[in-house]
Amino acid sequence: MTEEQNKQMPIIELDGVTKEYCLKQTFFSQGDACVIAMNNISLAIQKGEIFGLVGQSGSGKTTMGRLLVKLEEPTKGSIKVNGKSINNLQGKALKDYRSKVQMIFQDPYQSLNPHLSVAETICEPLIVNKIGDRITRREKVLETLKIVGLSPAKDFYH
Repeated sequence: MTEEQNKQMPIIELDGVTKEYCLKQTFFSQGDACVIAMNNISLAIQKGEIFGLVGQSGSGKTTMGRLLVKLEEPTKGSIKVNGKSINNLQGKALKDYRSKVQMIFQDPYQSLNPHLSVAETICEPLIVNKIGDRITRREKVLETLKIVGLSPAKDFYH
């Protein structure tokens, strides 16, 4: 792949993604009851692009996140990250993928620890996934804080 093609390739691409949650038919029901959480969603997010996902409660925001981090599988459609399908990841490939993606769930009181600094929160997945030593992790965190404009780092690292 050429550098030009790589620049144009989305880092995240959903193509016709649908997610249905179905309850199987029981003795008293007339058939499977399905709720469509996402219906035929297609989008592409380019490298460096800032993307925000907003919507009413129940509109599929969390479902999309769960699909992107592979906590659930799409009913239909495909999901690509950096040009590679994540639909069939298993075993070590899935573990490697999950070490590179994260989701912060909607409830910030359960998702973000108020006792940790921003830097410690960023560092936590590096520790959990055993990425680098203490010095390397600190350097990665400081670099990340600088990239997103949270500097001087001393204000976010204690």
